[in-house]
Amino acid sequence: MFALIKLIQSLLGALHSEGTPGQLAAGIALGAFLGLTPLFNLHNALIFAALVLLNVSFAGGMLGWAVFVPIGFLLDPLFDWINRGFDLYGGVCRDPRLRPLAA
Repeated sequence: MFALIKLIQSLLGALHSEGTPGQLAAGIALGAFLGLTPLFNLHNALIFAALVLLNVSFAGGMLGWAVFVPIGFLLDPLFDWINRGFDLYGGVCRDPRLRPLAA
C-alpha cells in the first residue's frame, strides 16, 4: 500500500515539473492511446516507444494510461456493439473476398 502511495506522489511531482503544458498534453494523449487499446500488440509497443523517445511527459503518459484503462473497459460493450454493426457477413462491408478474414 505504501508503494502505491509513493508511486502516486512521484507521478504528481513529475506532473508539476518544468515541462510545458504541450508536453504534458502529448504525454496524456499517448497514455490515452495505450489505455484504450488491448495491452499486448505492436501498436502499444510503438506508442510506448514514442512516449519514451519523444520529448513528452512520461508521468503524463502513465497518468493517461491509468485513467483510460478503466474507461476502455467501461466502453468495451459499446465498441463491441459498433463492431457488430460493421459485421462482414451482414453489415456494411459485403465483399465476398473479405469473408475469410472474419473467420
